[in-house]
Amino acid sequence: MQMDYNDNVKNYDFIMILVTIIMVLTQNYYWLIIYITYFIFIIYSTKETKNQSLLTANRSLENTNFKEGDQILTTLTITNNSEYIFHGEIIDKLPDEAIIIDGSNLHLLYLNPGETTNITYKIYFQRRGKYTIGPIDTRELNAILSKERRSIIKLETEIVIVPFPDKISGYNLSPHSLTSIGGFFSSKLVGDGIDFTGVREYQNTDPMNRINWKSTAKF
Repeated sequence: MQMDYNDNVKNYDFIMILVTIIMVLTQNYYWLIIYITYFIFIIYSTKETKNQSLLTANRSLENTNFKEGDQILTTLTITNNSEYIFHGEIIDKLPDEAIIIDGSNLHLLYLNPGETTNITYKIYFQRRGKYTIGPIDTRELNAILSKERRSIIKLETEIVIVPFPDKISGYNLSPHSLTSIGGFFSSKLVGDGIDFTGVREYQNTDPMNRINWKSTAKF
């Protein structure tokens, strides 16, 4: 997934402008020249950073359907596709119901151009339901640590937590045992049922009125 930048960019340009005004008012031209040079370098560095390629990320899970209490191993693959070093942190957003049991969804990264890293952690859910993992928040600093840039990797994974099946014990559910199970009401009719279940070979003890003559004629 590609990372898109939002408008929530925290910068400190107003501090630079304020310091420049103070230096002009105090006629400190020596430091003003140095500061203007530094300010130009800031602008150039920021311009290069905006033109670079962005991070890509993939999330892999063992499955998307789990039972209550199952340990879910999550693996993030982060790749720096830009020509510049990425220095910052990433946070894989988790639902409030998720409990981390191994690893962490928050990592500090230092990725060289073209470098890829894997991040793994384990979570589990105590309640059934449908949950979404993601997106991924990032916070990046430029080369001179003067600007903080927040962005979002739009990568979401939906998982379903189903109830854990209870074990049935203490019940004999064989077909022969079902005949001995009585109901709440007794029937006024006594004898065999009237629902047809199938045919079988004739035995000497079978009554004559139970013979299926149509099936017998086919043999």
